[in-house]
Amino acid sequence: DQRQYDALNVHDDQFDLADALSSLAIAMLALCSLTHKRWLFALALLPTTGGVLMGMSGLAGWSLHCAWLAGLLS
Repeated sequence: DQRQYDALNVHDDQFDLADALSSLAIAMLALCSLTHKRWLFALALLPTTGGVLMGMSGLAGWSLHCAWLAGLLS
């Protein structure tokens, strides 16, 4: 059971990263809509893409994992 728990914990970390990056992207996009800055929109696309990628990797079971970022969030 411990091996299965550890294997599924990777997906939990992926969903945590997707949640954090999506929250950051939403905040940045809100600032972008208030300030009308195109460079901020381009910058907000980075956490947006990362959040979507991590969410899809958690759902699809991909082994994509950012250990340093997961360690920062835990």
